[in-house]
Amino acid sequence: MKLLTAEIIEIINEIARWKAITQRELFKTHGRGKTYANFSIKMKSLERAGLIKGFYEGNKGKYLILTKNGSQFSVHPYMDYESSGSLIHDLICTAVMKSLLEHPLFSSGTALDYVKSPIQPDGVIYAKRYGTSYLLAVEVELNQKSQKRVHEKFVKYANDPEFHHVLYVTQKRSVYDAYGKILKGLHEEIASRIALCLAPDLS
Repeated sequence: MKLLTAEIIEIINEIARWKAITQRELFKTHGRGKTYANFSIKMKSLERAGLIKGFYEGNKGKYLILTKNGSQFSVHPYMDYESSGSLIHDLICTAVMKSLLEHPLFSSGTALDYVKSPIQPDGVIYAKRYGTSYLLAVEVELNQKSQKRVHEKFVKYANDPEFHHVLYVTQKRSVYDAYGKILKGLHEEIASRIALCLAPDLS
């Protein structure tokens, strides 16, 4: 198929890597000398071909996701948002991950499922500090989970050999305070691997 050049395959895989991404963000990494107008025309052609789907949500501009047809050309799994109902959560997760990756210690990351661990965080970041590489799991908590459930997951992360640390990000002070209390009741060895971040502007 003439449409599927190496450049298009790369774009498809980048969209799949984040599950959902704004067209502006995609343009920053894959515009390659094009004007935004020309890049938008290219994305519209992919929409007409049924490979991606564009939509608007909030004030972030246009978002792009893969269609089932487009996922056939990606190395990443297909996310059926029409049946899963997790689109808004994933949009926020992508925004959080993109923001975190601006930190100089963080080299790369993804919002895809991390197949090497049964926990499946919302995102994974590859980082390096003082010459040592480590893996950071990211959990975006839009709503508060039960104390028992959070406690159990904290312990699972602490015992998982894949992740060195986990960062919980929430926009709610109530969630931040509740999880902080749970952390204080844990053994120091477990608590030292878990960090909390309050981001009031998260949306």
